[in-house]
Amino acid sequence: MINMSSPKDLPAVAPKTRMTVTRVGHKIDDLHETVDTLHQEIEEIKIVLKNLVKLQLDVEETKKEGLDDFLDPAVG
Repeated sequence: MINMSSPKDLPAVAPKTRMTVTRVGHKIDDLHETVDTLHQEIEEIKIVLKNLVKLQLDVEETKKEGLDDFLDPAVG
């Protein structure tokens, strides 16, 4: 059963310091920097994944062409 408390039962929450327009501006600047960093890192991950897919496709193509038999010493 969910215990619903009324707003009167909740403790009053007061901010420790008042948020000014300047502080909000700094927080937004920090957020923009974080988003830019994440965007750059995601782009790097996309490049790595793209290269991995290309390598896997090359390996599969090599197997289909039978070139792996040429490199295998067990195959005469």
